[in-house]
Order: sequence, then structure tokens, then C-alpha cells
Amino acid sequence: AGWDFVYRADRVEPTVFSRFFVELYDAIWDDDLEKGGSLFMAPAADKTMELILEWPGSPYFDDVATPAKESLADIVRLAFRRAVAQLTEAHGPCGPRWRWGRANPVTIGHLGRMPGLGAPPLAVSGGRGIINAASQGHGPSWRMVVEMGPTVRAWGILPGGTSGNPGSRFYDDGIRDWAAGRIYELLFLRSVDESQARIAGRTEIGGGR
Repeated sequence: AGWDFVYRADRVEPTVFSRFFVELYDAIWDDDLEKGGSLFMAPAADKTMELILEWPGSPYFDDVATPAKESLADIVRLAFRRAVAQLTEAHGPCGPRWRWGRANPVTIGHLGRMPGLGAPPLAVSGGRGIINAASQGHGPSWRMVVEMGPTVRAWGILPGGTSGNPGSRFYDDGIRDWAAGRIYELLFLRSVDESQARIAGRTEIGGGR
């Protein structure tokens, strides 16, 4: 009841809600998709949420596979019990192991898909379909924020570093900051001749003859 609906890595509530919503979604639609059911495809999650909020008396909440007539409240309780049972089986009694970042760690692999050359599992806030869109095996490879105006400023970060060479100090120097949601101010040049103290070097590519 006290959850602020933010998927923070150190909170248990996101873990419970995510598992609960999967179970609730399945409880609503599975019986209508089986042989003899009235649907060919389950509606999307946003339409399912609209159904819950706008039509709590919808006949789709009844499980047609049982003789009883279930209500929305019935399947909400059922889905919650199933979610808690699955989390308990996977992570033990409710506690630190249920925290979002621990129960759903983000893994960053090497671009060459070479085992052992990626990053260890990371506790990251956010999740699939959220602004900080990081899930267990997928996420934004480039995160950028741009401030428009007379003077354009931009910030960005890669979830690794600027080098794919494991022997380079730039190989994984951005991972911890990326996981924590931090970003670096980018160098924004307005011309090729502009001088900046942050420029480490220049590469000039000549045209072919």
C-alpha cells in the first residue's frame, strides 16, 4: 500500500507486482484462448488494464473452465497467491532476495557474444516498458538527454565503455554509472575547427581520388 510505483532496485514491491500482473493477465485470458474459447489472441496489457479499471464486471473475469462464476476480486486474489507462491519457490521467504535488482538482475554481454567477457549481473532500477528500459537481457545501449535552446547541451552514456577490448581501461568504465542512472555531459562542437580542452585527438579522413 505504501509503494510509490517506481521500480527501484532495492525495493521488493516491483518484484511482487510484476509477477502478480503476469499471473493476473493469464488468469483473465487463458481460459478464453483454449479450445472452444471465444478469443484467438489475448488483448494487449494496456487494454487489459483498461478492462480492469473501466469494466470491473466484465464476463471475461469469469473462468469458464470452472463451474463457479468468478469475479475480478476472485481472480485478483488467485493471481496474488500464485505470484507469492512462485516468488517463494524461486527466492525463498519474502526478504532481501525479493528485491527487484536481485530477483531481476540485468546482464550485459560482450558485443561479440563471447562468454566471460561481459559484465557481472547488475542491480538496476527500471524495467521493460519503463523509461529506464532495462530488463534481464535487454536494455538501451545508448542513453541520451538533450537540452534544447540557444546553447545546446547533451548528456549520454553507454552501458559499457568506449572500447570493446577487455584489456582496455575503457572497456567497462561506464557500466556502474549506467546501472546507477548517471550520465556524462557530451562534447558538442559546432564546427570542425572548434577548439576544446576536452578533445583528446583528431582523426582526419581524406576523400578518394
